[in-house]
Amino acid sequence: MFPHSRGGKGSLYEGGIRIPFFVEGPSIEAGSISHESIMGCDLFPTFCVWAGVETPEGLEGVSLAAVLSGRAQQLVERSILFHYPHYGQGVRQKLQSALIRGDYKILYDWESASAALFNLSKDHREQNDLSGSEPQRAAALLAELRQRLNDVQASLPTPNPNYDPKAEVPSRPNKKR
Repeated sequence: MFPHSRGGKGSLYEGGIRIPFFVEGPSIEAGSISHESIMGCDLFPTFCVWAGVETPEGLEGVSLAAVLSGRAQQLVERSILFHYPHYGQGVRQKLQSALIRGDYKILYDWESASAALFNLSKDHREQNDLSGSEPQRAAALLAELRQRLNDVQASLPTPNPNYDPKAEVPSRPNKKR
């Protein structure tokens, strides 16, 4: 969890999704730091570049090789999508989707049908919802989030008003091997 951030595991607030990434290698300068936002889906394209293999078309991720080696300062401009369409155990877990583009993040709550906009460069604790003061930016990012979910044919959640995250989970019978 990112120190002093809102949320935790199972949350799409920064406390649940912002974690450090460490990498070591022969073309990576010791002690170098990048503030680029990356995702796990960026690893496969990176490995393809390092292996000298053509990256398959249509992948969600981008190669980190140039940034990690210092040949580039930043990745191509893109948005990063997070989607949590199901209930889980714990009070932090909500039906949410989030999209980050540059310094801005839109967080959509499926149960309340509400969106919050944050400028992560100024507010990584996500305390100041800018959706009221920047409605055009919020609407544009929300439209992009919905389009991305549509493009990947994401399952959309159905809110359950009877869901109780504190309810006991039935135990599963042991499987015989």
